[in-house]
Amino acid sequence: LIAENALDKLKGIPYSLHAGLLGQREGTHCSHLVWSAYKCSDHDLDSDGNWPVTPRDIFESPLLEVVQLYGMNPEALKKY
Repeated sequence: LIAENALDKLKGIPYSLHAGLLGQREGTHCSHLVWSAYKCSDHDLDSDGNWPVTPRDIFESPLLEVVQLYGMNPEALKKY
């Protein structure tokens, strides 16, 4: 359902590395796209509620858990 909602509502949105920065709301970037896909299905992965949504917000979301990570120990990410 999340993937279907994402495809329906997010297809064609332009990618912008600057989306969410300095008030720019047009376009999307990697973490914003993932957040938007879940938000379309009423699952908010933004752990701190602040704009913009960052990879850390998603990493720290209580709705997700790390199952596998390539090349890095997940505990090492917590110190940053």
